[in-house]
Amino acid sequence: MDSLSSSSSSSSSSSSSKKRHRPPDDDTSSSSAAAAADAGRDKNNAPLLQDVPTTDHYHVSYMHRRTVTHCSTSHRHGYVITGSADGVVKFWKRTSTSNVPTVAPPGGGASGIAIATDRAASSSSAAPSRCIEFVKSYSSHVGPLLALVTSQPNGDSAASVGYDGSIKFYDVATFDVGGMIRAENENACRGGLSGGDTKGRRFRLGRHAALIEREDLYLLISTRAPTREEAQDEARRAKDRSERGRQQAVLEPSRVNNDDSDDDDDDGPLPRLTNDAMKDEQHALSTEDIDDGCEFVPPGSILLFSGTSLSSEPLRVFTHHAAPITAMTFHPSRKWIVSGDASGVLEVWIPTFSLSSSSSSSTTGNEGCSSSNNGHGAPLPFGSKFDTDLYALMRKKTYAIDIALSVVNFAVYSSDRKIRLFSFDGCKLVCIYDERMQVYDKILSSKSSAFGMDAIEYGKRAALEREMDDAYLLSGAISQNSSTRQYLSTVTSASEGGYHQRFNMTFDDTGTYLLLPTIVGIKVINVLTHRVVATVGMGDASALRFVQICLCPGDARIDQQMQLARSGGSSVAIIHGGGNDAPNDSLLIALAYGKRRFYAFSHRDLLSDMDVESDERIILARDVLNEAPDASDLLEASLGRSNDDNHSTSKMTTASRAVLRTTHGDIVIKLFKDTPRTMQNFVGHSQSGYYDNVIFHRIIPGFMIQTGDPLGDGTGGESIWGGEFEDEIRRDLRHDRPFTVSMANAGPNTNGSQFFITTVPTPWLDNKHTVFGRVVGGMEVVMAIESVKTDELDRPLSEVKILSIDLS
Repeated sequence: MDSLSSSSSSSSSSSSSKKRHRPPDDDTSSSSAAAAADAGRDKNNAPLLQDVPTTDHYHVSYMHRRTVTHCSTSHRHGYVITGSADGVVKFWKRTSTSNVPTVAPPGGGASGIAIATDRAASSSSAAPSRCIEFVKSYSSHVGPLLALVTSQPNGDSAASVGYDGSIKFYDVATFDVGGMIRAENENACRGGLSGGDTKGRRFRLGRHAALIEREDLYLLISTRAPTREEAQDEARRAKDRSERGRQQAVLEPSRVNNDDSDDDDDDGPLPRLTNDAMKDEQHALSTEDIDDGCEFVPPGSILLFSGTSLSSEPLRVFTHHAAPITAMTFHPSRKWIVSGDASGVLEVWIPTFSLSSSSSSSTTGNEGCSSSNNGHGAPLPFGSKFDTDLYALMRKKTYAIDIALSVVNFAVYSSDRKIRLFSFDGCKLVCIYDERMQVYDKILSSKSSAFGMDAIEYGKRAALEREMDDAYLLSGAISQNSSTRQYLSTVTSASEGGYHQRFNMTFDDTGTYLLLPTIVGIKVINVLTHRVVATVGMGDASALRFVQICLCPGDARIDQQMQLARSGGSSVAIIHGGGNDAPNDSLLIALAYGKRRFYAFSHRDLLSDMDVESDERIILARDVLNEAPDASDLLEASLGRSNDDNHSTSKMTTASRAVLRTTHGDIVIKLFKDTPRTMQNFVGHSQSGYYDNVIFHRIIPGFMIQTGDPLGDGTGGESIWGGEFEDEIRRDLRHDRPFTVSMANAGPNTNGSQFFITTVPTPWLDNKHTVFGRVVGGMEVVMAIESVKTDELDRPLSEVKILSIDLS
């Protein structure tokens, strides 16, 4: 699906059909995902795509204890940095993807390490090589991360910003903490800050940051809007201040004429305040002074901190935006900032970092920026903003969620799910790529198997998209009060992990390809031809919704710092200087919505050509248990060991299809090798005649039909080993469609011989029953059995039997 519509400015030069300019919507020139993937391997694209992995499956994944919310990379040093919702920052080193024996990286769960290492060592041919390895972990923040960035242009430093108000700086080369700023100044007006524009003002750190290497290290960080609770608290304080002001105005006249010397009456001395009362009054006055004189900087402000002096006082406050910042990025070669806010305004501006004598007294607004080449950056590409298309989002009443930059273009992902491609030449709109769900609805309605999805699979993915909308992931975590028109932050430090994730896209180093996470995988769009040339991770897109990516180009075996020195600082010389078109060790790191893993794609697809004997071990080994596993991780690990212990038995289970000969007709079932114990049990019973003449003892219309009990009342049956056996719950085998074949049980790990066939999607059964097959033929027979009349206990009034089962 490639839902891209192009603007006339880019399409007028082409004499080809309009379809050519609509590919990224998912209706590119090809009519299916396979054609798009083949285009990515076209000879014309292969040389340029050598630094973009285009495999259907991820190579390996590693864990955090909580949802992974941020990732960044340093090209020079070959490090990947990830952050999670519990404030943990981890460093990972890129390694060669050659097939060498390795062990699992250290992590928080010793048991997880043992499981992963043992499984990898059990078969060197099945264990995938590790293209990335663990280096170090920091518990950097109390609570979730707001931002995690590496410095531009060299990547020598990194910074993390947390909800706890702290900013941590890291030296990437030594993977060590280089400094810290305690920037949370909720009590700034009580003292502690001096000088600068924020004296007497408070600020809330935002989610968008840029770390810039100049003569010193500088951090630009946005400020956020208040949450609903914070806004209500501010309104209450404002009301209290107003009430105190009115009371003071009423009492003031009596204080003016308090001299009663002309009064003949002797009223005696005035009452004196006790010490406690005097303290209470002084505290109240000081609190009033603080509340009256202490305001928050506007939420559209951008703060500039020094990573060298580590002062908690911002050097400058830039106020280009009147609404909260929703996207911001730094152009390392032109020294520009491209930013967008919740009102739809896009700005391209040049920040200045050093204080001059003329601006030392006031550093607010545009005084800290420049529109000309004053030694800080290239001149802006326009004379007047009205000559550009930077108001395009505002006109459409949408706003930027993410901004990706290349040398000549920048792409803006907006809240209406459209990607607008701009040229830096005059900041003109070049093309619009449409990723709205309506586009996918249209394609699925016209193509029954588009992108390898049926209607049920698409419905599952569409439901996840709606869940992401509920988590404000595609709205920039911003909402607006309909009555007051005040902007509010919809995500707090107490929100679930998925709420703290951010959507992003990226260009490759040539600027030719835009990598865009979508519902069908990560699309690779050629911005010159406006075609989707490949879709990364299409094979895993059913279980994973990728939302954030970072590209790690180049070869991990190259000393990139030395190569940079030899090439005079040109990263292009490192990436393409060898002139070798063979795939290298470049990686694509991806985060998935709500997942506590990050996923590394390489040029090797380990699942593309695996054989039946090793496929299960390869699938399990690529998900490394480097942290304490949860229940699902432990289940998969035990399943992996069970497969190794019973390898010889599993090889005997070669049947892939079963035909149930019933009194109403034949039902054809495709069996899944992903559940070897369950399949072995089913095949064993079928071969022995255990199921012959067994009735369907339970039929519930609109739900399922159940059989497999030789007693015929739902209380009997056992496994081929005698007794019961364990569940084999697989994340990618779900009750998400009708005609799913699943094991009946009386609770966890109580499988015997009974099984059922669903007639509708039954997602509430997921993680409770083992799915081991799907009906691929004879659906009408299943529906005919479902329509048999039953009594009040769901027992059929007329007998329906399995006559025999044939295997193939």
